[in-house]
Amino acid sequence: MLIKGRLLETITIIAKLNTTINESLKEEAVQKRLTTAGVVVRGSTAEAFGQHMAREFGRWNAVREAAGIPQQ
Repeated sequence: MLIKGRLLETITIIAKLNTTINESLKEEAVQKRLTTAGVVVRGSTAEAFGQHMAREFGRWNAVREAAGIPQQ
């Protein structure tokens, strides 16, 4: 029961963070600051972000392996 409660709590926190971040990304000042830093500003879902990060990990892990860099 404790595990299910923690999972629900975690899902709720992630959803709140996602909503808050997406709302912040709509603010002109935030967009300007991020764009100035070279960031492509675009909101997403937590699931889509997780998929993106998994793809990026695979991509950069392949680069690391090809370069012979040991995993740390």
